[in-house]
Order: sequence, then C-alpha cells, then structure tokens
Amino acid sequence: HYQIVVENVTELHLLRQELSTQALHDVLTGLPNEHYLMSHLEKVLGTAAPSTMVTLYRVNLDNFSAITDGLGRTSGDTVLCSVARRLSDLVAGRRAMVARLGADDFAILVEDFRDRLDARALAASINDTLCEPLYVSDYGLAVSAGVGVVHRHATGISPAELIRAADATLHEAKRSGAGQWAWYDAPADARQQARYQLAAEMPGAFESGEVRSRFQPIYALHNGWIVALQTLVC
Repeated sequence: HYQIVVENVTELHLLRQELSTQALHDVLTGLPNEHYLMSHLEKVLGTAAPSTMVTLYRVNLDNFSAITDGLGRTSGDTVLCSVARRLSDLVAGRRAMVARLGADDFAILVEDFRDRLDARALAASINDTLCEPLYVSDYGLAVSAGVGVVHRHATGISPAELIRAADATLHEAKRSGAGQWAWYDAPADARQQARYQLAAEMPGAFESGEVRSRFQPIYALHNGWIVALQTLVC
C-alpha cells in the first residue's frame, strides 16, 4: 500500500518572495534600498577587472521639507515617486542602479561610464530632469538637488568608503547652494576628513588634559578697559 501526501506551497513561496522584496526595496518608490545597494556594490567592486570604472552619484533634494510641511506628506510622497521615475528614466539602457537611501536621499550607481565627460554630463542633467514641474492638486511642484559624484576605478575601494566619499562630495555641493553638483577631489577630501577627525577628538582631548584653554584679555586702547576675552588653545 502507498500513501501520498501533497502540499501546495505556492502561497508560502510567494510570501517568501514578497518578504525578500520588502527587505531589499523601498516600499514607497519600489527602488532598491540601501541594503540592496551595498550588497550590489560588494558584488561589483569584488568582481571588477582593474580597468573597470564605476560612478556613484549621491542625490539629496533641496528644501524638500517645504513641500511636506506646506502641502502635506501625501504630496511629498508623490514628488518622491516622480523623482524615482525620472532618475530611473535618466539611466535607462545603461548598466545602472537607482536606489533610495531614505527620506529625500537617492543614489545612482553607473557601471559603464569610461569617460569623465559622460559622468559629468549625467550629473549636470539630473537637475535639468528634476526641475520639470509636476502638478499635484493643481500645484506645479518642482525640486532641485545637490549631487555628489565619485568616478573612479572599481578596484581598491570598499563599498563603505565609496559611499563615504560620495557623501563628502555631496556636502561640498550643498555648501555651494541649491541645485549644485560637485566632483570628488581626493586631496581636498583627505584634508576635510582630517579636520572632521580633529573636531571629533577635541572633547576627549579637553577631558583628558591633552588640550587646555587660556583666556587672553582684549583691551580698549583709549581707556585700558577689558572689552573682550580671546580663547587660546594650547
């Protein structure tokens, strides 16, 4: 005698697929999330030939809170979905990934730019694409973005360091104003990183006595009164 037990696991399989998708994709836009981007970067950087170039763009929307605070989160979500579509259309047909890292932060990874001019052209075209108005509830909404660009060989760098370099370059772009983009400068980044490291270490240095402050009085010449104190660090 034979006994056969049959179980339909289709729903379980679909559920697992859905959970996997949710874990690696942004719920609102459907784009890959930061975990997916990091995983993909590890694969790209780990298997790349020495001559392979990668370009990473960090994109942060300017003054996006004005939309969500002024028109509500629903309007903000509509704008974010539009930005996701426009960035994806911008690199359609290329070996590229567009990811949403959270809130109004996006990233674009392009693997087939060999020429710096192509990488620069895409950086310049991002704001041209985003500034086209989107009409939401009879309001014409448009956004601009700061863009940090890192274009380099894929070998000899970790995913975390590549992301950090793009973040630092984005900060430089943001300091220049709205709708600006910046190109990664390794020497300038090294100097800036050293300054940040020093600033981070200063509280501990004061606590341990490695650094002390002295106050030097500033006198008015006409009457000799102390008008200010200058702090000297030694």
